[in-house]
Formats: sequence, structure tokens, C-alpha cells
Amino acid sequence: DSAWKFREAYESARKLKVAQDVFCSRVESISRARRRSWLWPSSWSIERDIAALGEFPYDLQWEALVDVLRGRVKLSVHCYEAVDLDAIVRLSNEFKFPVASIHHAGETYLVPELLKK
Repeated sequence: DSAWKFREAYESARKLKVAQDVFCSRVESISRARRRSWLWPSSWSIERDIAALGEFPYDLQWEALVDVLRGRVKLSVHCYEAVDLDAIVRLSNEFKFPVASIHHAGETYLVPELLKK
């Protein structure tokens, strides 16, 4: 079922986003500690500490969906049937992303309460 595949994709993107956010917060904490400590030994290298964190989590397959989850990309969807509309509303509520527009939604009159979600 396509709704399940969309959910799997968004879940993979969510996990990648969380890993990226954790990586960035660790880099920021290293940087803050460095700025706060004027007694930072010269033998300590901020670059070395950041390099010890490993590679930035990145997967080209999920980057577009990560950008949707971050709100950087506006989502425009086509929903021909009420079940399609239900699926996108559920996904957008579960993964907390906005839908900019819904096209060809001819069966919306069948589910007016769904649109209020």
C-alpha cells in the first residue's frame, strides 16, 4: 500500500534528521565549551574534537524528505480519493510537517472533518 511506503520513507527521514540534529548539537557544545574556556590548553584542538564525532549523518536518498520535515521545502500533493487525503493528513500530523497545497481533491466533500485536522 502506498500510504505505508510513504510512512516508511518519512520514518527513515525522521531518523536521519534526529541523527543530524544530535551531531550538530554536539558540535555546538564543543564550540561553546571552547569559547567559554580561555584556559583551554593549546594542545586541545577543536577540529580534532569535532573530527572524533565521526562523519555527519547524510543519506542522499532521504535528504529531500528531511528538508520537508525541517520546513525548508513546501509540500504540494495530489489527492484524487478520500483515502489519499486521509493518508497525507495522517502523515503530516504524525511527522509534523505542513502541506502547502492539495490538488485534484475531488472527494474532499466526503471528509470535511478530516481537513480540520
